[in-house]
Amino acid sequence: MTPTLAVTRDESTSLRDLLDGEIVMPGDPAWDKARLAWNLAADQRPAAVVFVESVDDVVAVVDYARANGLRVAAQGTGHFANSLDSLADTILVKTVRMRGVEIDPEARTARVEAGVLWEEVALAAAEHGLAALAGSSPDIGVVGYTLGGGLGWLARRYGLAANSVVAVELVTADGRLVRADRDDEPELFWAVRGGGGSFGVVIAIEFALDPVPEVYAGILFFPFDRATEVLSIWREWVESTPDEVTSAGRLIQFPPFPEVPEQLRGQSFVIVEAAFIGEEEDGAALLQPLRELGPVMDTFAMIPVEDLRHLHMDPPEPVPGVGDGIGLVDLTPEAINALVAARRARVGLAARLRRAAPARWGSGAGGPGARRGRRDRRRVRPVRGRHGRRRRDSRARRGPSRRPEGDPRALDGRPRLLQLRRQPGEGRGLLPARHLPRPAVGEGGVRPG
Repeated sequence: MTPTLAVTRDESTSLRDLLDGEIVMPGDPAWDKARLAWNLAADQRPAAVVFVESVDDVVAVVDYARANGLRVAAQGTGHFANSLDSLADTILVKTVRMRGVEIDPEARTARVEAGVLWEEVALAAAEHGLAALAGSSPDIGVVGYTLGGGLGWLARRYGLAANSVVAVELVTADGRLVRADRDDEPELFWAVRGGGGSFGVVIAIEFALDPVPEVYAGILFFPFDRATEVLSIWREWVESTPDEVTSAGRLIQFPPFPEVPEQLRGQSFVIVEAAFIGEEEDGAALLQPLRELGPVMDTFAMIPVEDLRHLHMDPPEPVPGVGDGIGLVDLTPEAINALVAARRARVGLAARLRRAAPARWGSGAGGPGARRGRRDRRRVRPVRGRHGRRRRDSRARRGPSRRPEGDPRALDGRPRLLQLRRQPGEGRGLLPARHLPRPAVGEGGVRPG
């Protein structure tokens, strides 16, 4: 059995002296709070937690971990923290204190540091009539969401968040500070846009913004006993919608909490959520076939694009939760029946469907003209992590790439911090980041052991 490695208190002192931020050790008064993730169901027990505040902090942690045979995992918020294996022998790098946001309204780009939340970007971009390809939750981290692909409310028109990235600044596993874009480190740039973060700790990303000041969006609520009917008609409806419409069908159970509005409290619904980039009149016409079903509640209206962060009704503060997902080639009647039956049998199960088939993902999310990245390839291996960080003034020092952008062979042998694996018994769906066994030190730096 491989012995468990740990950061001793004496050793942590030497690392602490190199940090602008803070290191918290097991046994410290702040330990239980420091190791918490946003997902309260995750019981994280790393060797140490480091709250980094600068690029130099990240370099110091990576160098220290490499020298001491430890792993490194970076975390912005920890929404998907329960997807990680044991964090033993791992320094958990929390980036929550790196919160810089820069908007360039002329270039229509944003540069954000690793701890920034989508709500912060959405509000800053909206001041200039621009929209980011944000997720459905206002307090999820920009970097983790984007490295995993990022399928949001504007995806069918503008694509995945990963494909809007124009540059990634990261500290590699061998301690180099790199800015990867189409010209510098093009293979690395290709891989991290949807390929995940095991190639380094991302400290900042730059991405394109789109000129969308407002949208026609909302939710149609139907009684749960109409779930099969509504989902079947929604399934047919999405085939006829233009790329400007992104929608989701959901089976949802609201808890009997006083914080929940009375008309929803303790009840089950089948709902259709959608966002349309266009005028209210056109959106209402597109929505008419679903409105003819007679929803018990209809919230559709023109809203500022930044208000999309509330559309999915995600919890506004940390909660415990367990979830998973797969991609379907098609949403057949049998699949709908199975989903509804599973929901009936399992009180508390919430299910979400987005689009019915890859053919309806739209031009933005993979059709002609889509922005290209790792996630463009549908038949891919599991996402390689959501971990990362930056450096602005550093560029790759090994000269121009000799391979074309997007050639995965160019990345063979590159040192990595983390590696992913597919869980036994899983199908073709994309799984969240998972550790392989502890990396060992060998030629070329850290490699899977």
